[in-house]
Amino acid sequence: MAQVKRNTLTAKVLKALSLFAGIECLTMLCAVVRTKLIALWIGAAGVGVISLLNSNLELLKSILLLNLNQSAVQNIAATKGEAQASAISATARLGLLLGAVATALVAACSPLLSRWVFGDYGYAWAFAVLAVTMLAGAIAAARSAILRATDKLRQLARATLFSTLTSTALATPMVYFWRMNAIVPLLVVFAASQMAFLLWPKINIKPLANSELHPQMKAIIKLGAGITVAMAAPLLADQLLRVYISAHSGFEAVGYFQAGYTIVNTYIGVIFTAISMEYYPRLSSVARSTFKSTTVVAHEITVALWILMPVVTAFVAADSLVVSILYSSDFHAALPYISMAVAGTALRAASWCMAYMILARGDSRAYIFTEVSSAAVLYVASVICYQQWSYAGLGVAYSIQFLAYILLTGGVCRYRYGLRLPSKVWWLILLTTAVVLTAITAKALLGWWAPLLLLPAIAPAALRHLRR
Repeated sequence: MAQVKRNTLTAKVLKALSLFAGIECLTMLCAVVRTKLIALWIGAAGVGVISLLNSNLELLKSILLLNLNQSAVQNIAATKGEAQASAISATARLGLLLGAVATALVAACSPLLSRWVFGDYGYAWAFAVLAVTMLAGAIAAARSAILRATDKLRQLARATLFSTLTSTALATPMVYFWRMNAIVPLLVVFAASQMAFLLWPKINIKPLANSELHPQMKAIIKLGAGITVAMAAPLLADQLLRVYISAHSGFEAVGYFQAGYTIVNTYIGVIFTAISMEYYPRLSSVARSTFKSTTVVAHEITVALWILMPVVTAFVAADSLVVSILYSSDFHAALPYISMAVAGTALRAASWCMAYMILARGDSRAYIFTEVSSAAVLYVASVICYQQWSYAGLGVAYSIQFLAYILLTGGVCRYRYGLRLPSKVWWLILLTTAVVLTAITAKALLGWWAPLLLLPAIAPAALRHLRR
């Protein structure tokens, strides 16, 4: 019976992975197409303006909307029956309230934002218009959280797919005909498209009195505020590190680092993002049971590692090709960083799964502690290792960060929640790390093709374990 249950759970995880990995890849492909068209028809200046506007809007959303798409998932998934109906209504109501407040604040502060970002007041009108994206983003975040928490992943995937395709289709003629004048309408269209398609799936939202909603809204805000504070630490560490690299080696060095970081964190990270869509709500629903949560976390780490082992091995062999396709051969300077950073893949997967356990318990203090500590380790290790080994040193620091992170999250989960992973999970973490390090060493000694020799042994083993 237990074996049948594990097979069913693995099938569910793989189904969610295939669904959202495909969506994430399509989203990144559309983003590449949009970026290419903007670069072609608007030029570097247009790319710079849209990047500055978009990055700052995303930062404002993260802060002002209190990471609603994460905090609400835990609150809804951890409840059942009438309590869950109340949590869903509270999430929808909170999305409207946070969106309205954020819109008003951004509109009111638009001159200050323009001055801060661009150095003058010339883009105050742009921030005032783009303030509406705060409301659209809040509604979309609330709807996305509800769909994830209630296991309506297919509807969420469909909405994401149509939103991505629609916004890309609309962006093409807008950029072609309006050029620089298309930038602000473009960002509005992206936000509106996402909101519109997330409003499409039917969600039963019961009209409840404020007194019934306040406790749920308070819980969401408390966890959301904790997540927001915790996420500020890695963002700050990342920014300080880029300033340090720029001061010592120039903007070009930051560009190489950014290319490597994006490939390791975003493109390999597609697997983590896809799995989390199903994992986080499921873990939140059993987080108060030590036995059940231990089973879920151990299973997720096992599935993630068996998927990553052959994928990362193949990636080690093809990393220079990937860099050339996504960027150009000029960015091969980032390859030492990529090689050293992927060595920490297994540690990242395991610590990531345990970090979600902290979120699932709604333990904002512990989450802040692990994120701040991990960010501090990353910055200190990066500065020291960069001085010694340049880009390869930054990759080593990335792996050191996740070594520290697995110790931090593992310690919190063990001593605060009683979660003890089976020894076979720890052995699998070591095995995955050893395989990746072997692939990196083989490539360095023999050539790019050497890691591929490991695949005939790794791939069948991975398939066999994923079918169990």
